[in-house]
Amino acid sequence: MFGVISGIAGALVLAAINHGAQAVGGAPDIQPVILFAGLLGLFLYSKRYSLINAILAVEEMLEQVRGRVADKVARSELVAIERIGPSYIFNRLSQDTVLISDSAHVIFASFGALIMLFFATIYIAMISFEGFLMTIVAVGLGVLTFISRRGAIIDSVHSATQKEVEFLASVDQSLKGFKELKLNRTKAADILRTQRRIGASLAEQKKRAGRNQTFVMMFSQGFFYTLLGVIVFVWPVVMHEPLETVVKVSATILFIIGPIDLVVGSLPLFIEADIAVDNLQELERKLDGGIRAKSRDLSESDDPFKGLMLRQVEFEYPTVDDESSFRLGPIDLEIHPGEILFIVGGNGSGKSTLLKLITGLYYPDTGQLFYAGHALTEDDYESYRQNFSAVFTDFHLFDRLYGVSPVAYREADHLLKWLEISRKTRFEEGRFTNLNLSTGQRKRLALIASILEKRPVLVFDEIAADQDPPFRRRFYEEVLPELRNMGFTVVAVTHDDRYFGAADRVLFMDEGQLSSH
Repeated sequence: MFGVISGIAGALVLAAINHGAQAVGGAPDIQPVILFAGLLGLFLYSKRYSLINAILAVEEMLEQVRGRVADKVARSELVAIERIGPSYIFNRLSQDTVLISDSAHVIFASFGALIMLFFATIYIAMISFEGFLMTIVAVGLGVLTFISRRGAIIDSVHSATQKEVEFLASVDQSLKGFKELKLNRTKAADILRTQRRIGASLAEQKKRAGRNQTFVMMFSQGFFYTLLGVIVFVWPVVMHEPLETVVKVSATILFIIGPIDLVVGSLPLFIEADIAVDNLQELERKLDGGIRAKSRDLSESDDPFKGLMLRQVEFEYPTVDDESSFRLGPIDLEIHPGEILFIVGGNGSGKSTLLKLITGLYYPDTGQLFYAGHALTEDDYESYRQNFSAVFTDFHLFDRLYGVSPVAYREADHLLKWLEISRKTRFEEGRFTNLNLSTGQRKRLALIASILEKRPVLVFDEIAADQDPPFRRRFYEEVLPELRNMGFTVVAVTHDDRYFGAADRVLFMDEGQLSSH
């Protein structure tokens, strides 16, 4: 509403200026000055109000988008997140939301300019119908020029966006593999060449978009300056138009060239923002496709673990472009309360996949999971997962103990000493003071976090693999038995055959099949 008022007020300011210019040289009259000042004040206030409210609306919309995405990520299944890719989600939230936020004020300012251009054109029609027609022709030619280049601009922006994501992913690899690259100049030079190639392609797409955008802008300006030349030099001669009318129309066109430049200049930015909105909508659609179970309140249960069974469970990873896929199963497995179960096997045999099925992170393609004798449905999985605390091989050590009751904090110092890590870090205000530790030491902190979560089943994937020999022996001979004494059921993937005696049972995985020998 205030944007429309701003556009009307802008056009009326122009009319007041033209009216005042007509009165120059006559008797002094304060009314045109008061009218001009009032209209100018209305124009500035309404424009400021509309821009501020538009920007606030955009930021509120982006806040809702971020909240929805965060909620959908929390409710998505692991397979969906693995398929979409964390880097894709992060790039969409970081790049696209920032682009929309940064471009909002320019785009909404251009909408105000467009409204003012519309009413200024009406004002020209009131002055002269011929001037109105010439203005409409110039505007039409500018619009046709933009339409002719719109597809090329969109294609180049799309391509640039994809290359930008590819470039950032490559840089991310360089940072994550920094140590390996420093040790191998050939590898470092190879990835640098790849980054330069992607960067050159990105720059070319940006240049192509820039050339198309510049073409549209310069031609639009050219149409209006040509129009101005025709009105000043040709129109009075050919149509014998009065000088007063020529001056008014010329002044109006000069007045609206600035808004026209703003509108034309913002069109490429509008396209980029439109693509960013499409990207965020596509992200939400992908996340929606990864939500299977109904949302439930994740209420904690103090009930003891009652055992679980897998019956004829099979799982196959989704394939892309008919690629070969690993298939696990059929699996028959029963896990008893209070036992220590080891799962062993070669790399790629399916051990980690089985852990994700046991913990409910993956749904079986066929077969059934039973908990406490009850066959699980999809709606049961969120509650079922609350029985487990896991330390996977790709575990993430959070900056603080989220979801852990402060009542359990008092145990942290004891656990730090018990796991021989108290000299490296302390526990203060719900967090460990130092996370810059070796992989084995970070695994010990992850183990402490899993104990403090008080879940009945602890799941470990090669948690002892990076420990020094003395602590590895302690882990199997002292820590695991003590965890059982504390009431935990333990399921652990391991390769340490010399410590198989620490388990109640040892099961073997081979090419997706599980056996006891």
